Amino acid sequence: MAVGTERQTESGRGPYAKSAQVKQRIVKACIEVFTAAGYHGATMADVARSAGISHTGLLHHFPTKLSLLVAALEYGDRESAQYLSEHHALEASADPLRVLRDLTDALVKRDETISLVELDAVIAGEATSPEHPAHGYLATRFADSRGFYVRVYDGLRRSGHLRPDADTALLATSTIALIQGLRIQWLYDREGVDTVAAVTAFLKSHIPDVDL
Repeated sequence: MAVGTERQTESGRGPYAKSAQVKQRIVKACIEVFTAAGYHGATMADVARSAGISHTGLLHHFPTKLSLLVAALEYGDRESAQYLSEHHALEASADPLRVLRDLTDALVKRDETISLVELDAVIAGEATSPEHPAHGYLATRFADSRGFYVRVYDGLRRSGHLRPDADTALLATSTIALIQGLRIQWLYDREGVDTVAAVTAFLKSHIPDVDL
């Protein structure tokens, strides 16, 4: 590697760093625009205007509206995954009780990023139609989430914290339904809806012998 190139990389300057910054600005603008107008109601011109770049500049980074939507959804998922990874909640050997505590904390962290919660609510409502561009992405996300919770609850059952006959698949589905519903209610009443308390109460009803 040339010395000049090495210095550019270490200082965070250069065309690649600038391109990454522009793309991040576009994605954040996309989140705001899609939240306000929905996927079908938003236009590429709206996103370009919100990001403060030309339409041609937008197309250079994201050639289609679908690529913008995927980038926005992936951005939100990376934010959640990063938080859980920092707390080692995604490791196969992680203590399932600690995982549940960290997931409850993650609700608060995500709630602090209001635009991401709003985007999830808007796109999830739109994408129930199989023809929606985000339908497959969200279907896979729900399936992955159910699988993750099943593994957590299976671990709790093996450790004796759940009844031997507990239906972990049903518990996983119910947990996701609770979280999704709480997010929507929280958007309407951010002072009155305590998402953490509600999730904790749900978990305590199934795991009464531990402190969550």
